[in-house]
Amino acid sequence: GWLNAQTDFSNDCIVWENDFFGYDPNNRHFQRVTQFFWDHYSREIDSWRDQPLWCHAIHKFGISPVLMTNRQP
Repeated sequence: GWLNAQTDFSNDCIVWENDFFGYDPNNRHFQRVTQFFWDHYSREIDSWRDQPLWCHAIHKFGISPVLMTNRQP
């Protein structure tokens, strides 16, 4: 499919579980990655699942979530 055909595709990207998340919509890095994501995902061409494309997008743009290691169960 489209994702596997991308020259910068990496099957080693990390799929993050978004239990809690927050983004700064004014951050230019966030704007770039979400624009890339929605430009493709909104066309509903390859899959209704967003996780593989989101994983590729954050890997492609070098974004790493902040890990919250002090979470209480």
